[in-house]
Amino acid sequence: MTNILQIQNLSRRFGKTIGIDMLSLSVREGEIFGFLGPNGAGKTTTIRIVMNLIRADSGTVDVFGRRVKWGDYGYRKEIGFLPGELPLAGGFYGESLLDYWQDLSGGKAPLREKCLQALDFNGKDLKRKTGEYSTGMKQKLGITGALQHNPRLIILDEPTNGLDPLVKHAFLELLREVKAGGATVFFSSHNLSEVEQIADRTAIIRRGKVLTEAPIAELKRRHHKHITITFKDGENLRVFREKFQCEGETEGSTLKFLAGGELTSLMNALCGREIMDLNIADPALEDIFLRYYEGGDE
Repeated sequence: MTNILQIQNLSRRFGKTIGIDMLSLSVREGEIFGFLGPNGAGKTTTIRIVMNLIRADSGTVDVFGRRVKWGDYGYRKEIGFLPGELPLAGGFYGESLLDYWQDLSGGKAPLREKCLQALDFNGKDLKRKTGEYSTGMKQKLGITGALQHNPRLIILDEPTNGLDPLVKHAFLELLREVKAGGATVFFSSHNLSEVEQIADRTAIIRRGKVLTEAPIAELKRRHHKHITITFKDGENLRVFREKFQCEGETEGSTLKFLAGGELTSLMNALCGREIMDLNIADPALEDIFLRYYEGGDE
């Protein structure tokens, strides 16, 4: 699969502060890629370099198979971009700004009405000046501006900030639809649940470095599963624990523990035991994220 965005050994300092440090990742054409990390991890710095808003100290960025050079902005017509903090001049009407962004992106906006409808943003609001907009309304306008021209690559920096839960759900569905239409989505977030819901792959970043880059399913396979077993009685539990060594919590005849790797030895230990219930759950993305941030997977 073709890489639509390729970042190699990207570094940027702000005085003595490290923004990003030898950061590398790739985004494949037609996928939704989640760029995950807390505030200050380096997500916005990376995105601003990709968009040619600031210069890197070192490293390279390739978009659509073409090396991005400082002062070259032509490639941005095929990108839909939402910055983390969208600057809106308060004296402009919402509709006028959408028209302006449309002109900057080639003069077409085939997805404008679809976006406005999905985000519950009506024509009356578009006739108001953006100085009267709430944070959520500004975000809806910015999302529409980023998607309306049906770009090949969509880059969104914390796109759900300010959105209420219903609109957030509609927005994620909208991203699935534009992906189905052939677009590639690269979005930064510190919201673990939304990344888990929608991303095909993700990179976890900390202090300007990528700790891991993998499909969500692969990340889950790498980490421990949550096992809960309820035995018929304490004797069955005791015999199982003699055969299968694990650290866990017991409550009555129920045992809870974590298990990694292949589960063959677990299944063998369960043979012959009387079991009332068995649950094997993949780790949540939140569990994986916390393990990296606690330093367990440097």
